[in-house]
This record gives sequence, structure tokens and C-alpha cells, in this order.
Amino acid sequence: AVPQLPPAPPVSFEGASFYGPVRSGETLTAVANRVRPSTAVSIPQMMAILIAGNPAAFSNGNPNTLRVGATLKVPTPQALGMQERRHR
Repeated sequence: AVPQLPPAPPVSFEGASFYGPVRSGETLTAVANRVRPSTAVSIPQMMAILIAGNPAAFSNGNPNTLRVGATLKVPTPQALGMQERRHR
């Protein structure tokens, strides 16, 4: 069964870091847990963001089909709202 994930919030991948290549046996859940900047971003939210930003790393957008060898773009903590926005 495909896990039901929340809709991905609009997140900029400008200045993104990269995770990968994905190794055999790695799951999207494990990767999302590893790359999320803090517990303020839930694992399902992070999974949805990674799918939205890396559609080629999954077959048909299915979170269970993370491709071995894929390199995932990971938004910066600032793009995920982990830093207060300061007005100039």
C-alpha cells in the first residue's frame, strides 16, 4: 500500500544540498528522518517534500519506489522555515 502523505508545502530548492546516492535497502522514511532539519518538520512532511522535489527518484511518485543510486535534492533548513524570516 502507498502511504498517505500530506501535500508538500511549496518549498524552494534554491541552494539545496544533496543526499545520495541512495543505497540498496534505504527507505524514503529513513532518508527523510536523516535529512530533516529538526523535529519541527514531521517525517511524512519531509517525505512529501522530497518526492515533490525529486520526481525522477520515484516510480510514479510512489514513496515505496525510491530508486537505488538516486541523488536527492534536500531544501535548506531556511527554505523549510527553520529560521525566522528577518525583514530588511
